[in-house]
Amino acid sequence: MWSLLRAAADESNVLAPFIAWSVFPVIGTTLALRFAYSSHFLAQPKTPAQASQHQTYARAIIVGAYLLYSLLGALVAVFRPEVANHYALLGIAYDDDGDAIKKSFRKLARQYHPDKLTDANRETGEAFFLLIRKAHDTLTDPMTRFAYDRFGPAVLDWREPKTLREYMQHGFKESILFYVFNPLFHTVLIWIHGSRVDSYWRFAHPIVTAAIEYYVLSRPVRPQLLARLFPLMTPREYVLILHHFYTALIMAFAQLGPLFPPRQYGPANAAEKQQLEAAALGLAEGIKMLSRAAEAEAGGLLVRELEPFRAPTKSKAKTLPEAAASAAAAHTASKSKNTTTGSEKESSSSSSALTNAQQTWIQLLSDRIFYMRLEAAPVVRELVRVEVAKAALERNRTAAAGNVGKSTGSPRQDKEKVSVGAVPVGAETS
Repeated sequence: MWSLLRAAADESNVLAPFIAWSVFPVIGTTLALRFAYSSHFLAQPKTPAQASQHQTYARAIIVGAYLLYSLLGALVAVFRPEVANHYALLGIAYDDDGDAIKKSFRKLARQYHPDKLTDANRETGEAFFLLIRKAHDTLTDPMTRFAYDRFGPAVLDWREPKTLREYMQHGFKESILFYVFNPLFHTVLIWIHGSRVDSYWRFAHPIVTAAIEYYVLSRPVRPQLLARLFPLMTPREYVLILHHFYTALIMAFAQLGPLFPPRQYGPANAAEKQQLEAAALGLAEGIKMLSRAAEAEAGGLLVRELEPFRAPTKSKAKTLPEAAASAAAAHTASKSKNTTTGSEKESSSSSSALTNAQQTWIQLLSDRIFYMRLEAAPVVRELVRVEVAKAALERNRTAAAGNVGKSTGSPRQDKEKVSVGAVPVGAETS
């Protein structure tokens, strides 16, 4: 059992985590319930529903405990001596420069160089010297160091990349393979196991994990939070832990999903569903009726509001007598109609009909007066001109008579001459 659990922490073994997550929760739940019942920590179930509830809660606790164990195991696996990174081998910090790397290598070389070793520890010492030599060569080259920090010791076997851009492209291609084959493999195994494969988290989890990995690897420096929590780790080790978390969470969701199905909202049975549908239809019909009534009321209010601004009905009458006859007929018709419909309705209808007739008659009368004024305007202008001419002629005659009297000395004779030579006004104007 413990060997299986340790194998589940190995990233390269894809099948081991699935086997461990399939076996351990079942065995752990059985043992936990047996211990709880035997120690009287939990009473024996009296009904099948209670037994199922105990089984569900115990399974959830075991799955949560194993998930925590898997996450802690992933952290511990990174610090194992056999998988120590080059910084740990040389005993330097992640941010140390090339001088610190060379100084640490010289110090270790004086101790583990093959010429300094005895026969007792020569084999292990030579192997360790080769490791620190490789670490020194890797970290002193800035390009190789940058690629090693993000993609691990595998970059030493890459022959094609020559530039930093090529290293990053090759490394991201390797990372994409993890998010292609692992989710597909887990989906197939979960489908065989009988769980749902269309869960939202089963699709969202790989996307979120890939986004975090891209963020960690594409930055020129380590994320500040991770650097404070794990100062001795490289970005590649952060990614390894992230992959362990991904696998553990996928398996945990597969175990907890059947235990806690999604809550169903809506009717519990077919009869209740039919009742709800009938109530919904009745409510919709009532809403339609209210909507129609509201539209009719709104239309009536709009008509009453716009009534004062409506143009009067144009009468077909062409003369004043015809307009008067039409108004009288409309007034008589409104009176007869109002007599049959009631006093209140009678007054409103009569006033409305009489008002329209009066408006038509007044319109025709005003038009007639306007045309008459236009026709009389030339005559009035001519009369005014004649009166002005008469006044001017009278003034001229008076002035001429005064001049004649002064010259002859006899006003009477002058007056007679003026009266004899004068022309009658009526004859001139005619």
